[in-house]
Amino acid sequence: MVLLLDSTPRAGRHTVLTVCAAVIPVALAIETYRYRAVARTEIFSALLLAVTMWAIRRFEDGLVRPLLALPIVAVLWTNLHPGVAVSLAPLAILVCCGVTLALIRRVTGRAAPGAPRWREIGVAAAVLTAVAIASALTPARANPIVEAMRFVSAAIRIGGSAGATSSESIAFLANIQEMRGGGYALWGTPVGALIALSALSFLLRPRSIRFRELITVVAFAVLPFVAVRFAIFFAIVAAPIAARNLGEATAALPDRLGSVPARTCAAVGLALAAVASTPLGAQAPHIRFGAGVSRGVFPVRGVDYLQALRFDGALFNTLHFGGYLEWREVGPPFQDGRGAIKPEDAAAALSGPTVWPSFMMLDSRYHFDALLVSYPAGDPASGARFGVFEPDRSTWSLVAFDDAGLLYLRRDGKYAEAAARDEFRSITPASPLLALPPLDPAGELADYRRSVREAPDCFRCRYFLGELALATGTPEEAARVVAPAISRAFGPERDVLESVATRAADALRTAGAGGVLSAH
Repeated sequence: MVLLLDSTPRAGRHTVLTVCAAVIPVALAIETYRYRAVARTEIFSALLLAVTMWAIRRFEDGLVRPLLALPIVAVLWTNLHPGVAVSLAPLAILVCCGVTLALIRRVTGRAAPGAPRWREIGVAAAVLTAVAIASALTPARANPIVEAMRFVSAAIRIGGSAGATSSESIAFLANIQEMRGGGYALWGTPVGALIALSALSFLLRPRSIRFRELITVVAFAVLPFVAVRFAIFFAIVAAPIAARNLGEATAALPDRLGSVPARTCAAVGLALAAVASTPLGAQAPHIRFGAGVSRGVFPVRGVDYLQALRFDGALFNTLHFGGYLEWREVGPPFQDGRGAIKPEDAAAALSGPTVWPSFMMLDSRYHFDALLVSYPAGDPASGARFGVFEPDRSTWSLVAFDDAGLLYLRRDGKYAEAAARDEFRSITPASPLLALPPLDPAGELADYRRSVREAPDCFRCRYFLGELALATGTPEEAARVVAPAISRAFGPERDVLESVATRAADALRTAGAGGVLSAH
């Protein structure tokens, strides 16, 4: 809604024509946002950045009050999410571009489109300063602006450990997938399409380009190539500007070109282009709008187990599980996205038990009672890159798992009794390889049946049980166990579940035909 409001023509209100022109850039922005539409306080940064851009645009149109309200917005923002620092970039661009255009006007005597007066530049500079001060009005120890600079430094890998660390290291950010640039792959996403559309919108109206808008879009267009996490900020900034440019270009068309209604055709074409962009926003069908927990993202079963155990020991967790543990009030987590880990622990904490030698040193310092870890990456056949694919089972007992992670308890620790009682003794779900025929058919079937009971939404639990059931001659169980998961699965997961269901159906038909022949 804010994006559509900000895409209103510079001198007037929306018409059917300008709404059609705004639909495609706003649609691409929403499709970009879809990949970040999760229950995190980051959503406030997305909303308030859109409000900031709207206030800047209204200021350029002569309405000062929205811009003057930004310091108050910054106080709210900094206490909701540290992303308040991102608001300083468009404000700084507003001031710098204003000064540049004012100097050009003084030297040449010619005013560029959107060139402000010195008084307006002073107001913008005062608001920029006030927002920077207001962002520090938070009970958090870390200054959001300073932390944002370190955050970006880690993302673009400059400054090394000195530039990206403090007493609480955040150097790990450069190793997180969403903090890596999208590269050429971005051009096949809504972000790439919006970059191309924004460039086209400026080319269509070269004589009316506003210097501030061009510099803002260019500056923010760099962000997705630095870290894909920042793609949403580019989308929020660029969509209304591209919409206004397209609206002006469409309105400048003659009403008719011969017998062709040029404006109407352009409006219809833009609206159809918005519809055609839908597949770009559906590349990850498992991600949906809403505040629910996506299957396979968070270790629900492991945290349920810890909660039932009333766990209060030393817990090691994979980095991206930290926020979920905080939300469930289990732990405290060893690490989370805020990066509050000691520099000397960072390497071992990031790799976890998949690099056993370094993790043993970490464990010797903290003597963990439990490990809640994600599934390892790498080549499970050769052991390339990681080498060890699960903790040493002589020390650690697997007691719970689902599609997101695995929970191990120390055999000789505070929860030794639970470790012995609840162990999955016959299976190793940390390895994506299933040995067929099974080495311990009865034990493996029992363990995977239990895993399905405890985590009904677990894909790998149902898939491995289905394969085991087929291998042990019980196709009816295989068909029964995979059937509920097929409708919820996507891509390769759905393919392998359907394969199990097909083979189970074939086996049942063969068995039925054999029974009929035997009767005859």
